[in-house]
Amino acid sequence: MTKGTILFTCFRFGGYHGSVIHICEIAEYLFRQGYCIYVAVATCSEEIKRYAQQKGAAVLYWDELPTDVEYDLVWAYHFPILPCLIRRGLRFRKVIGGSLSSVMPLEKVSLQNCGKFLEAPLLFYDKLALVVANSGLCRESLIRCGVPADKIMVMNNLVPESFCRRQGRALASLRKIAVVSNHIPSELLEAADFLRQQMIQTDLYGEGHIYVPITPELLLQYDVVVTIGKTVQYALALGIPVYNYDRFGGAGYLTPENLDHEEFYIFSGKGTPVKKSGEDICREILSGYLAAYTDRDVLRREAHERYYLPGQVDRILEKVRNLPENPLTANDISDDYARLCLKIIYRKSGKRFLMKKIGSYMVDFCLKLLCYGS
Repeated sequence: MTKGTILFTCFRFGGYHGSVIHICEIAEYLFRQGYCIYVAVATCSEEIKRYAQQKGAAVLYWDELPTDVEYDLVWAYHFPILPCLIRRGLRFRKVIGGSLSSVMPLEKVSLQNCGKFLEAPLLFYDKLALVVANSGLCRESLIRCGVPADKIMVMNNLVPESFCRRQGRALASLRKIAVVSNHIPSELLEAADFLRQQMIQTDLYGEGHIYVPITPELLLQYDVVVTIGKTVQYALALGIPVYNYDRFGGAGYLTPENLDHEEFYIFSGKGTPVKKSGEDICREILSGYLAAYTDRDVLRREAHERYYLPGQVDRILEKVRNLPENPLTANDISDDYARLCLKIIYRKSGKRFLMKKIGSYMVDFCLKLLCYGS
């Protein structure tokens, strides 16, 4: 007997990137609590599908998702998926929206730029029970897009229990550094070379480098983690000093004094958008290590209090339980909106759908009609 059935939506399920890991972590927790978990996607890889299945989530293409099931909750990320599901006849009791980055109004989204702006809020946000933002910056962006402030809850990037049961090495000497990013800028690559010249092992993780899920066991090998975004919370929870820097720049070492400010900007580097040379980054990492090492216990306690996954997810579910069921129906989705969402899906993954219907013959020609036609 399950507690209920929960459906997540996510556009791309094809790599170990933020939205995939975020959904899989919540799914794993909810699965262990007794929920049945589905994820509806536009694109996915077999590797990531297997990864999600290990967490307890069944990943299906949006056009293959069972619609004869009534979902107790739909937790929707990436706006094109849900409108198409509802038009297919999706049955559900409540819907909440989610955004994992700062967003832009839908009227500024086009087929040409849609890949960068999948976090645009759903047009029918007034029909949603709740909209979950992952930072103060994201909340402000949603408000600018017209989402009422009282409908938004902030849930920062999460730290699963496995990251809270362990603690980093009790070493006051800097020997090993991990750089974790799917878009490592050139100055960080230069810094890595300078650090290696100082006989400090520096390993690179992310697309184009060592590409694996980030686990407690992996991070606990290192004395410093250079990163942005979700991995920041992981390292803080493990008591590992974090040097916050990536393609937007960054504040350098996180401290009790700058934590609130950088958290507001999702630890993206945008809060302190200062670009540095590789040599400067190397110098700061070396000279600031002892102070960062001293701060690690304070920051670890803060991370456990702020980002602990069970507490944050339970807080959202408790809020949703006390809200009325959604009045959202297919009639709330205009033909123009549904057409835009479908075209975006086809533009990014249309060959799979067309191959199912007509085989390889004239696929490219049909895609042009779907994606660029009137």
